[in-house]
Amino acid sequence: MSETGATILLVDDNSDVIEVVRVILETEGYVVATASDGADALAQLRAGLTPKLIILDLTMPVMDGWEFREHQLADPALRDIPTIIYSAVSSVRRDEVGALRVEAAFDKGADPTAMLSVVSAICRRP
Repeated sequence: MSETGATILLVDDNSDVIEVVRVILETEGYVVATASDGADALAQLRAGLTPKLIILDLTMPVMDGWEFREHQLADPALRDIPTIIYSAVSSVRRDEVGALRVEAAFDKGADPTAMLSVVSAICRRP
């Protein structure tokens, strides 16, 4: 069960992935904002978007997820927004993902049930 209307920022450069994940999240009652790369995400956040959660791909043009996370963690206004990785993380060492200080990491294409459980828990937080 989602927190009705909780906004999630989905950051990915693949329009097919965005569409699939958007449908999954909206079916659960979330509002989904999207960004095509880390720079786009930062611009939206600094313009006032206030998501309960960021779902972040790591491999993107312009600004990848690693660089986005570096900027996010350095910004006091953005650092506390919970973030999860949704990427080809199986190709990235888990300790490297841990260095990003994210809530969780999920492989693209995997069953979304586990990710939805984490999303729900984060979005229910006060």
